Amino acid sequence: MQVFIAKEHTTYVKLAARKSSFVVDKRQHIFYQRKEIQMRVKELLGHRCQFCPDRPPDRYFDRLRDHMKREHEKFFCDLCVAHLQKFSCELKVYSRPDLARHRRIGDADDKSYKGHPLCEFCDHRYLDNDELHKHLRKDHFWCHFCERDGSQDYYPNYEHLRVHFRDFHFLCEEDDCVHEQFTSVFRTKVDLQAHRAAKHSGNLTKAQARQARQLDIDITFAPRPRPQANQGSVLTGRDFVEVRASDQQRGKREKGGNRRDKANRLVTIIII
Repeated sequence: MQVFIAKEHTTYVKLAARKSSFVVDKRQHIFYQRKEIQMRVKELLGHRCQFCPDRPPDRYFDRLRDHMKREHEKFFCDLCVAHLQKFSCELKVYSRPDLARHRRIGDADDKSYKGHPLCEFCDHRYLDNDELHKHLRKDHFWCHFCERDGSQDYYPNYEHLRVHFRDFHFLCEEDDCVHEQFTSVFRTKVDLQAHRAAKHSGNLTKAQARQARQLDIDITFAPRPRPQANQGSVLTGRDFVEVRASDQQRGKREKGGNRRDKANRLVTIIII
């Protein structure tokens, strides 16, 4: 791969056609349009101490880092060095107190920067919230039910998440389910009961298995709306028959009390 650095804006094809007139850095495979451009790039790539103008630039960044620490008691932020695409001359250096502040809450002269966020489980800081989020998703655990409901809480390991499942959701801890992760927890009691009936009914009697598949639910029916007066409806002979039959049924219900009304409200669901 060949790299061309030129002052003018043009296409790669046109620069490649004129590469014989460029200054070549054979080791880096870089073609410079002029010698002064090469010198300027060399200055940018060199690691120069901002406090020692007469000191020649270092070839390697680690040497500049050691020089700053030993001679000036100044420090680079390791996170910024590792992640920011900057030349060494663009990186800030800090005293120990300023570096601690920079990592925790940011720089005094840059209000837009709020520091490097901390993973409270690992006690390790990350470049920004995006990098912290990647770490949490990769190395820690979260509740997929709560996430769907808009909550974003994380847990250091699965044992802590299991406690959350047990306290706030429906966790199956029978047989091999006690060793499974994520697949043995359910959002509703109905789902848990269906799972138990399907996976853990082998040691139950028929009566116990049937009982395990039943779920009683109370259902309340709203009263039927009464017809409005003066609606202009036409009465027929059939209407009088239905009214008479309704009166007879009402008399039977009055004798029997409200037992049927109460029975209608208790529904048994059998899970298959």
